[in-house]
Amino acid sequence: MNFNVNVGGGFGGGFTQQREPLFQKIAVGAGIDNNEYQTIINCCKQAYLQNQQPLSTTAGKYIKQYLGFEWLVIVSPSQDKNYEFSLTSVEGGDFLAFVLDSTLFQVCKIDKF
Repeated sequence: MNFNVNVGGGFGGGFTQQREPLFQKIAVGAGIDNNEYQTIINCCKQAYLQNQQPLSTTAGKYIKQYLGFEWLVIVSPSQDKNYEFSLTSVEGGDFLAFVLDSTLFQVCKIDKF
């Protein structure tokens, strides 16, 4: 298990300890650049670690706040293989799929609609 330790400055010099979720990359489309890749993962981690519900809505809002555009975020248990999904309007590989702990995130830029 990985842990991040952050020491805060300012008044009181707060000390917080936050667990870093286990990350596993599944797929990255050619239309996702390195900046988008890092931002999407960080936004999803933030929503995940804060246990924001609904997780997909919160992660999508964070991603849009930092990157603009509209984003489709689908969150499901990574062990659940009983689903089917297709978005035919995606061009240029504008998608990313990854797992945080046992939660699958599938993120797609939908600005082309």
